[in-house]
Amino acid sequence: MYVKSTNLVDCNFCKNWDDKWRNECNACHGKKQVPDPKELLCNLCGSYMCPLGSDTEQFPYGLFEAKVTGGYESYHLLDLNTYIFSFCEKCLRQLFIQCKIKPLVYDTNIITGKFEGEYGWESDQKCYEERLWQDSDGPHQAYLDKKCNQSKDCNNEAIYSLFYNTEMELQFTEETSCELHKPIIGKSNKVAQSYIPPKLKPFL
Repeated sequence: MYVKSTNLVDCNFCKNWDDKWRNECNACHGKKQVPDPKELLCNLCGSYMCPLGSDTEQFPYGLFEAKVTGGYESYHLLDLNTYIFSFCEKCLRQLFIQCKIKPLVYDTNIITGKFEGEYGWESDQKCYEERLWQDSDGPHQAYLDKKCNQSKDCNNEAIYSLFYNTEMELQFTEETSCELHKPIIGKSNKVAQSYIPPKLKPFL
């Protein structure tokens, strides 16, 4: 069932402002308190709508408190019954994947909120799958297999190991690359050296 937060916590967005300015806060609308983010839950999976532990943990992401009302000719939703629900971003992604007709996806101007060109569902989904792969064990396994791990879809053999170029020294990473994905000198803080296999890693 839909969970409506009943507990309030101090608004993090304006808690350090003067009282005069706190009345203008767009997050709490001058109330100085917001619903407890731990109580804002997705109706579909029951998980949190807010990114707990982050700087924006009091801001729900996804489709939050959406409303739909059944009409006179409605069959699946009852006439004049209003349904209030929230779907988190993960559940929305899964719903989009199941759609026979995929949603339109546009680049959006962060200042004006206007669309600046169609990004496309296929490009969006490809970027999402790349993010999941990068956050998984995929890059590590590619390093162990002596494969380039700069991209999920690259199956080229790793020629280089990438080091972070700090002011003090070069720091080893498990990042690898083929010739195609070798970082361009001067445009990255990474330096490419000959591939270092896992058995030599402890000696670095």
